[in-house]
Amino acid sequence: MPAVIVAGPTDDSGFVVTTDLGTACAEGLVSGAVMGQSTGFNTATTVGQLSVTSYTEQSGSLPRSLASSNVNDSSLGTGAEQIAVSGYDNTMTAVSETVTLNGTTAVATVHSYQFIESLTVSKAGSGGANAGTITLYVNNSGGGGTITTIGVGNVIAGVGDNQTFLGMHYVRASKTCYINGVAWGLDGIEPSVGLLLRVVNPLAIGPAETTAFMPLANRFVSGSYKLTNPITITGPSRVRLYRTSTTGNYISGMFEYMEF
Repeated sequence: MPAVIVAGPTDDSGFVVTTDLGTACAEGLVSGAVMGQSTGFNTATTVGQLSVTSYTEQSGSLPRSLASSNVNDSSLGTGAEQIAVSGYDNTMTAVSETVTLNGTTAVATVHSYQFIESLTVSKAGSGGANAGTITLYVNNSGGGGTITTIGVGNVIAGVGDNQTFLGMHYVRASKTCYINGVAWGLDGIEPSVGLLLRVVNPLAIGPAETTAFMPLANRFVSGSYKLTNPITITGPSRVRLYRTSTTGNYISGMFEYMEF
């Protein structure tokens, strides 16, 4: 089935309300802000994912592995020591763990993952950040291709990013995600810039993304939308930021959400 986008009831402040508070409390409320950034494309007709590093979604659930390009990313080094992996298996059930790095030698994950929500440096040495590019590999032995990475210098020049900025969020099966804000920023002036929030069911065969929100993005510096009536998306779904631009400006964007 395709991802379903429906309207949700809100209070006077624009926050979603539910009559099933017992379920919401028992199952837990997840909230956060999803961020992504990248340089622009050369033509306005080209649409690209708003993310710092690339992400290749997988078609099956398997153990993965992590390794760095720098030996200092290890339990005894000055860089990243541990990585918190957050993702989902092939049923969109949430799985997570902490992996202790071993420099350039790949370390396998305990759990199996099909979809990755984020990678975060949860513990670091004296350097306070990852020293090299940390790669999440397709197989459990440092091979098979790259799923995604934690880069260096994408946020602060010469400093490890310490996390992925993939500009997307997976909505768990049987959960509902309420998006209540979207914002973006540029490092220059664009003749034309567009921001899109697109949704797809990642478990469907031959899924097609649909646009849930397309604000009139201000071509000057920055802009934001506070949604009085939040965009309501039922799981399983993937919500992802895209953008278009006519120059090579550095573009960042984010959306805020609640999920239960």
